[in-house]
Amino acid sequence: ATPINIPQGTADFPEESRYRVMVTDTTPRVLLLEMAALATFNMMDADLSAETINAMDVCRDLMSMPAMIKNPPLAYSVQGAGPHFCPGGNPNFQARLGYTAITMNQYTGYLGFVQIRELGLPGVAAVHGSMVGGGVAYSLNCTERVGASTVSVSYGNLSRGAVPGMMLSKNVVQTLGLSGAVDLYLTDGTLSSYAAVKGRFLTKLLPGNQSVKAD
Repeated sequence: ATPINIPQGTADFPEESRYRVMVTDTTPRVLLLEMAALATFNMMDADLSAETINAMDVCRDLMSMPAMIKNPPLAYSVQGAGPHFCPGGNPNFQARLGYTAITMNQYTGYLGFVQIRELGLPGVAAVHGSMVGGGVAYSLNCTERVGASTVSVSYGNLSRGAVPGMMLSKNVVQTLGLSGAVDLYLTDGTLSSYAAVKGRFLTKLLPGNQSVKAD
């Protein structure tokens, strides 16, 4: 895949992006998006949210300016580097100098993860590991979800007093049906990979993390 927004380790950008944008060399081309906040297992926080918003700006530029790349992508796939796709919000986030009340706001943090819908492309979430709260909501903004056999799915926010975000209240009813949505909201239960397929959360199940990403 051709990297689009991955810094090359310069003095100005000593680290790789927490949210990578790549384009495959296949025919047709596919936009490959990857959460890569390895130190925090891709948990959602202000750092990852800010880089996701920047990545979505890159994607929109890519799609609106064909001269940037020959044969623009016709679909996208989003995945998570490391052992988990996204286990929800980061409860131990330490804000750095420069963050404000606006950038730290929960709903500002949702923006980049909702903007994936604005790409106007069919998309697949390749999920694995522990998926909780925001990770569940994010994946439901994609057209389909392909999961590793070891994936577990939990809304998990009842005990935290959290509310649905990232269009979850709309998407979960469309995907799981009303009874499935109510069950997801009102319990802190965890779905196994089998239960996630049976409950229509996952479209397809594959044996391991690498096979999910390859598919």
